[in-house]
Amino acid sequence: MFIGLLIAVFFSYRGGRDYDMTRIERTERVDAQYSPKTLIMALIAIAVAFVVQLWLGSMILGALAGFVLFNISGVVKWRHRRCPGRCRLAGV
Repeated sequence: MFIGLLIAVFFSYRGGRDYDMTRIERTERVDAQYSPKTLIMALIAIAVAFVVQLWLGSMILGALAGFVLFNISGVVKWRHRRCPGRCRLAGV
């Protein structure tokens, strides 16, 4: 495994990389605007996730608490998601 890592670092990843920025800009959202409400809710969700994680001793429950707070506060808008065709979640 270590020899494979050395080969990858010194030989495989050594060459220069050319990125097609026009293609990347078409697929990435570079025009995202963040409102103060979104940023404040993000900070609150981070704090809640951290407190729940320390209180219950479970990283998964802390992350779940932060995610639920994002959804309840309206930061994550499920109606405005981008998906090709018709998105279906668990047969809904």
